Amino acid sequence: MAGFTLLEIMIALAIIGMTLMTVLHTVNFHSNIILENASATRMMQMAKEKMFEMETVPVDSTGNFEGTDITYENTVAATDDPEIIELKTVVRGQGREIMLTELVRGAEAGVQKAQR
Repeated sequence: MAGFTLLEIMIALAIIGMTLMTVLHTVNFHSNIILENASATRMMQMAKEKMFEMETVPVDSTGNFEGTDITYENTVAATDDPEIIELKTVVRGQGREIMLTELVRGAEAGVQKAQR
């Protein structure tokens, strides 16, 4: 009589089951990584937008990005050199914080314009 025994079928099903579990776990793990990277990239773009705004009008400000729970904080600080200021943008949300800093030369005129 030719055929498979019950034991052989059970072993084959166990191997297939473990393989499927491994594949599903791997897909789920990588989906979470992709979601986290997309979120971090979006927050980095938001921080870059705020930094660009501060380059044109360097003033302290805080707020939320419209339609999200992500907040930002922009600060302008003086440095030892009176012609150089430090611009700092911090974006917070979704369990992470992204901070960008930049030194801008010749920005005293921009600070005086913004304070008027």
